[in-house]
Amino acid sequence: NVPNSLYEDKVSKNKTVNIHHLVAHHNKDRDGFVWTGHLNSSANGIINEGIGFEVLYVNPKLKLLAEELCTAVCKVSGLVNRGAKYRDNLGVLINTVEPALIIEFGFVNSKKDVQLLEQHFDAICYAVASILAKAIGFTFVNSNADVSSQIGYATTDEAKTFQLQTNQFTDMKKAEAAA
Repeated sequence: NVPNSLYEDKVSKNKTVNIHHLVAHHNKDRDGFVWTGHLNSSANGIINEGIGFEVLYVNPKLKLLAEELCTAVCKVSGLVNRGAKYRDNLGVLINTVEPALIIEFGFVNSKKDVQLLEQHFDAICYAVASILAKAIGFTFVNSNADVSSQIGYATTDEAKTFQLQTNQFTDMKKAEAAA
C-alpha cells in the first residue's frame, strides 16, 4: 500500500497555527517520511528575474535527497538552483517525529519563477514524484517518455510502481476528482 497522507490546511489564519496543524497531522499519520511543498516570497516586491528552487532539511540523512531534488527540478525547468539548505529553525523540520523536507518550488514575486513553474509544471511534478518514490523504495513509471528522459529515469517492471499520466485533463476540478 502506498501511504496517502495528503493534508491541506484550510482553517489556519496565521503561520504559527498552520505549522501547528501540519506538525500535528504528520506526527499522527506516521508513514515514515514527511515532505511539504511551498511557494516562497521575498521582501523585494515583484521582480522580473528568477530567484529559484530550494529544498530545506534538518536531518543530515536527507541532504543528498534534497540535493537530488534540486538538481532534477532545475534541470527540467530552468529554475535557478538555490540548492539544499540546512535549516534548524523551521517547525515542520524540527517538530515532526519523522524525517522531513520542505520543497520551495519558487518565488511567487518572481515573474520568471512563475513563468517557469507554469511552463514546466508536469516535468517538475514528475521529477519530484519520481525522486521521492525512489527514496521510499518505489519505482515510478511514467507514460510520458519525453519527461522521464529529461531527468534520466527509465520505466521498469519492479513490483512496486507508480504511474503518472500527464496532460490528461483540461479542467482542474476533473483532474482533482480523478486524483
